[in-house]
Amino acid sequence: MCHADNRIKCFLNSPLLITAVFIFAASLPILLSFVYYAYYFNFYAYAEFMLSLLLFLLTSQVFVLGLALAVGRINSRLLYPLLPLMLFLGFFNPRFPVWVDIFGNNFLSWPLRWYLGVMESPIPYTLPEDFLYSRLIFSFMGAALLALACRKSKT
Repeated sequence: MCHADNRIKCFLNSPLLITAVFIFAASLPILLSFVYYAYYFNFYAYAEFMLSLLLFLLTSQVFVLGLALAVGRINSRLLYPLLPLMLFLGFFNPRFPVWVDIFGNNFLSWPLRWYLGVMESPIPYTLPEDFLYSRLIFSFMGAALLALACRKSKT
């Protein structure tokens, strides 16, 4: 329970712990896929994917964490519809444009393969500028929402 004296400390500890657990939980399947690629395909060039992994995972995590803390500060009951909304946006593909897509569902898909004409070999992997800018905007919005949630109340 957060007391009035330690409110900022409590609001900063919670996101740090949630982020640590998120990174740990996300890193396990990623590390297992690296082992799989190394064992079956002799693929060891993982440095190519580190920027995209960080852009996909951490930006959405910072934004959703800031949004959840800000919404929870307004009214904790608003978190109940936020959870299924985020799950829906993450699992199902609502076909948002790349710059609005929080989780990056539309970034790499079969229509992109058909558009590039690459069906069998690996896709030439570059991150478009609008995608990079959207990731920066989501990160800054999440940090701003986190700061909004951590500010002291007037009451």
